[in-house]
Amino acid sequence: MIFKVFLAIAAIGVAIFFLHYYFEQKETGRWKIPRQSLFALSLFCTCVLYLPWVIYSWDPGTGSLGKALLSIPYMFVRLMQTVSLDANYETAIEIVTLAEKSGASLLFLQIYSGILFWVSALVPAFGIWTVMGLFRNKMGYWFESSRYSLKKIFFIFNGAGKKNVDLAASIWESLGKEERRRSSFLFCNVEEDLKEEELEIILRIKGLYTQDSPASLMKIIKYYSVSYLRWLYTVFGPKRIRYFLLENEDRNFDDAIGILKQAENIDRERTEKVMIDILLHDNELDNILDAQEKYGIFVRILDVERLYAQELYARWPLFSGLGVGEEKIELTILGKGSVAEELLLNGTWMGTIGSAPLKITYIGEDASRLERKLKMSCPGLFDKNKAGGEDLKPDFVNIGKDNNPQLNTMDITKANYVIIAGENDETNIRLAMWYKTWVARQLPVRNRQPFIAVLVRDAEKAEQAKRLKVQESQEPYDFHIFGTDKEIFSARNLLHSKLLESLYRVQLSYNCNDMGREPTVEERRSTWDQLNESVYNFRSSEASALYIVNRLYDSGAIEEQLKKGLRSQKSEPQEISGSDMAEYWYKALYSNEVGSGSGRLNDLIEAYNRLLKDENMVEKLAQTEHHRWNAYMVSNGWITMTKAETEEWMKVRGSKEHKDYLRLRHACIVPWEELNEVSKTKGRDPEHFKNADREIVTGVTDFIIRDK
Repeated sequence: MIFKVFLAIAAIGVAIFFLHYYFEQKETGRWKIPRQSLFALSLFCTCVLYLPWVIYSWDPGTGSLGKALLSIPYMFVRLMQTVSLDANYETAIEIVTLAEKSGASLLFLQIYSGILFWVSALVPAFGIWTVMGLFRNKMGYWFESSRYSLKKIFFIFNGAGKKNVDLAASIWESLGKEERRRSSFLFCNVEEDLKEEELEIILRIKGLYTQDSPASLMKIIKYYSVSYLRWLYTVFGPKRIRYFLLENEDRNFDDAIGILKQAENIDRERTEKVMIDILLHDNELDNILDAQEKYGIFVRILDVERLYAQELYARWPLFSGLGVGEEKIELTILGKGSVAEELLLNGTWMGTIGSAPLKITYIGEDASRLERKLKMSCPGLFDKNKAGGEDLKPDFVNIGKDNNPQLNTMDITKANYVIIAGENDETNIRLAMWYKTWVARQLPVRNRQPFIAVLVRDAEKAEQAKRLKVQESQEPYDFHIFGTDKEIFSARNLLHSKLLESLYRVQLSYNCNDMGREPTVEERRSTWDQLNESVYNFRSSEASALYIVNRLYDSGAIEEQLKKGLRSQKSEPQEISGSDMAEYWYKALYSNEVGSGSGRLNDLIEAYNRLLKDENMVEKLAQTEHHRWNAYMVSNGWITMTKAETEEWMKVRGSKEHKDYLRLRHACIVPWEELNEVSKTKGRDPEHFKNADREIVTGVTDFIIRDK
């Protein structure tokens, strides 16, 4: 009977164990049993099932309980013989004797011994599995981070926070089967216990983590220290490292400096295979990092606020807000903080479109503070004499914390492009719902509702905001959500960035007279060096690449091709809005749908090149480009350098210098009509600087990235 009691105890233990994880799965939606728990279960069952065997096998007259317990391994061997049907006469006698002592039947003891054997066998199996799990990460990290690793591409993250882990998962999903086999995902600076969610993703992508700093992993690309082992480099092949420093700004900066120090004694052939993406918010840190020797490592400085603005204006250019018959972009920003500030500054130059004047209104409880700050950092925004004649002055409207009542008394119905970018997602969504309802009540039914973009960082909240509908009528609010961290920090934006290649081509055009030919190795290296040595060069070329869509819009190429496509579908509308054209461009650039993608992009490029055969069109677009450049420079704090200042600067720095990086003055921040005079002051052809704008305009189709 006692055998059956202990068998029941073991069965109850197993049932409780699995019920526990079943109910946990119902609550969390995830079914996962830790290997340590399975190991503990197998130990529990083994101990419980052995107890009656030990009790009945122990003869008080011939030995102690301790000796009986020590005989368990011997009994285990006998059990294996019994179950394997290899029992000899002596073993059979022992089982018969046990049956007589306990009163259990021989058949039951055979079944019981079989169960005991298989449960006991699980103990070492789960034990080995558990030990391997505990040390798998350390052993795997040691092998993968060595120069003898068979991996070819290393994605290294500083920390295992949500940004890094989500980005790693996004990269993993974007890779093909062969690329995954050749890639390694390493997470550094992991000092605390990982959250279960992050650990699960790391295990899924076969990643490894360590407390080491990212700088220590530069050893992966170093030479073999012993000369006669250097032939191994041929065997294991060259390796590439892609650093993502995204979690903590101070640590990001320190790690970047550490990586660059490690690169001092490595030859350029290897350091050129290293790239650092570093997230920084502080301009001072930008400047210090910009002053460092890079040793061939390409360093891309990311600013999250700038990334939010780029995502919005690239996905939905400001002309998206133009309805049929509207000729002016009325941009209103309801916000607070550094993101709203960056949206204002980027909107200033991204909205400088030749065919539509721009008016910006900033509304927020920090409006007065921001206005004072920008008057110091970007004086050209408020003084057209310092902005090359550009009248960019935005309006600042200060409101209190209780936004809605004050907004009720304001005339904000003229806005056709509205951005809501406060400091938290919940406030942004609530304010967007209120604004949509309020405007709908003010405008006639036939009037077009303004384009509304809402900053929502959390992915789940973003999905909910996209699906919001009016409760009774189920009419959608039609919000355009941007700034989701999962989208911003994704493989498409950071790893397979068309923007990065496009801005590289813009910079290359300054070094390569003929963009139709393959650039030389020296031209490529020089271009990357120019982008790498200066945040000014990088961001200036980046701005030119981001503005391509506005040039296509101003030329009429997008509208022409959209109408052509609609005619082919026999559904030509009488009039086309800005949002229709924005959607057409976005699908042409990114979509894989039938009728979209590369074919549509090729049609746009052909249409643009054909329109440029009209010299008046080239001149019109070149002037708009100069206005855009003036606005861009002013938005970054630059002001005009007067003729007298230019002449004095040339005496100090030489005839080729026309920009003062320290004082943020540039000789070309002047009206279009005065550019010839600047060229003459510099001792160049009068059309020199105007021709530079014309070349940017005519080179647009060389800068667009087509799918191969």
